[in-house]
Amino acid sequence: MPAVKLGGLFVVPLAVAAMIVLVGGRAGFAENSRAPRLLPENTVAYLRIDDVQELVEQFGETALGRMLRDPQVKPFVGHLYGSAAEEFRGIEKDLGLSLDQLAEIPQGEVCLAVVPTKQGNPAMVAMVEVGQKLSMARKVVGYLQAQMEERGDRKTTETWQGAELTVLHGAASPKDHVVFFEREQTIVATSDLELAKQIVSSWGAAKTPNLSGSSSFAAISEQLSKANDEDPQLTYFVDPIKLAKSISTDNMALQVGLSVLRLLGLDGLLGVGGSLTFGGERFESIYHVHVLLDSPVTGVLDVLTLRPGDVTPEVWVPNDVATYMTMHWDFMKSYSAFVEVYDFFQDKDAWSTNVEDPIGKQFGVDMERDVLAALDGRITRITWIDESTSEQVPLLGLKLKDAAAFRRTLGKMVSAAPSLFAKRTVAGVGCFHFSPGTEPDEGGLAGNLPDSCIAILGDYLLIAGSEKLLERAVATKKGDSQPLGQEFDFKLIASMIKRKADGKKPAAIWFERPVVRLRATYETLRSDETKRAVAKLADRNKAFEALHKAMSDSPLPPFSVLEKYFGVSGGLATSDKAGIHGVGFTYRRK
Repeated sequence: MPAVKLGGLFVVPLAVAAMIVLVGGRAGFAENSRAPRLLPENTVAYLRIDDVQELVEQFGETALGRMLRDPQVKPFVGHLYGSAAEEFRGIEKDLGLSLDQLAEIPQGEVCLAVVPTKQGNPAMVAMVEVGQKLSMARKVVGYLQAQMEERGDRKTTETWQGAELTVLHGAASPKDHVVFFEREQTIVATSDLELAKQIVSSWGAAKTPNLSGSSSFAAISEQLSKANDEDPQLTYFVDPIKLAKSISTDNMALQVGLSVLRLLGLDGLLGVGGSLTFGGERFESIYHVHVLLDSPVTGVLDVLTLRPGDVTPEVWVPNDVATYMTMHWDFMKSYSAFVEVYDFFQDKDAWSTNVEDPIGKQFGVDMERDVLAALDGRITRITWIDESTSEQVPLLGLKLKDAAAFRRTLGKMVSAAPSLFAKRTVAGVGCFHFSPGTEPDEGGLAGNLPDSCIAILGDYLLIAGSEKLLERAVATKKGDSQPLGQEFDFKLIASMIKRKADGKKPAAIWFERPVVRLRATYETLRSDETKRAVAKLADRNKAFEALHKAMSDSPLPPFSVLEKYFGVSGGLATSDKAGIHGVGFTYRRK
């Protein structure tokens, strides 16, 4: 038996449950949801949709959903769905249900969960509320049971508190089994008999220990409830450390690894949870994520140290960026935590020996004292599409405490490794083209870094992926073009960020124009090169055969046809004693 296993026999019903979810709500939190009151308190992972049909309906109103219904895209999608339906016909005959009928089965709540067991291996649970589609759901369950019996599994039944439990015992191992039962128009499948009985017992009980009473789950649910103005349709929760512990029961190496994680302070990560909402007049989607941390944060989790600060876009950020992200990070604290972890897994002073000393020798500076200590803590990253090449070019901006002092530090680095730097002038600003590949023998650690253009602009150190992007940044700072902060679409995102921050000062914000980022990717998919690659694979793979036929018979339209569907998106992150909370949203384009 494998040491890490989530119930071998349960793979088939879990896959079907997942398929039903994907082809198929409003997801409330613990106080409004049935699943958290049925699942055990020690549940370590949980994904829940309140109403699958509603989720599908709302997804249909997103940019992707509307795009798939576009008259010029619909034939392509129809080809793919028709191919899938054709492939399903072999199962349809035995199952007695078409693919369309299968998609109708979930009529409300769907939940997937992972629960530790006394036997050691964690159990999987799937709950699907089927409503008036119970007879169709029974056909699916019957089909699965028949498939298992055909491969040698033994079926037994027993009654527990009024519920008939159907148990499929694995042919390879008596410990390997799947349990099915029905309750209140809901189909439940799990890989553990005792867990099935526990869920049945909780169904009608007034008060039993359950997931909603878990301190981590409750704390995250409270944070999500306070942050949500809308009713989310999907929620999730995971306790990473306890999940790893449940998986490592029969694996000594994993147990040792967990002990190491505790020594590093990772057991201070108490849980991660989030929610997703589709639909609404103003928004396509809104998501929340909360990282629950023990207080005070210690050890390796110090790497996550964020702090509130100014998030106004810098005056050098061009107005035509594809993405913008800025954050305030305690570099020194995070660096110390990272070095501690590195040395823990290597040897004492390994980081100094392997990284700091070689950098000092190659560039003539002390990495911690001369470089990291010179950083103010604000870090900004943008991406920009070079229209001449359709490439996405990055730029990293690091705010400096003293730009004049760091200019001298940069000069020392150039003097110490002159073969790696070429002096340039871009839009009247002096810069250095860093190219570690020019002299392989002298590259050292720098040989792992990409070519880039380095300049000090105002109080920022800019590291750009191309001179063209650096030139755009310089021109923007000089006032030759409007900066991002004055763009209407960014102001739209900024106003929502202010509202969602609810009086808190963000530690990070982000902004994205999906239409800019996706254009190049989409046109690549339409390219002749992609078509030829798909055609080669079509002879060996039915999925690629279907894709090739769809691309040939119903070609996708130019991206200009689809631009009208995509709005801008953005978000923010805050950090406090309750942990790190992130909110992201996408505006609906009218």
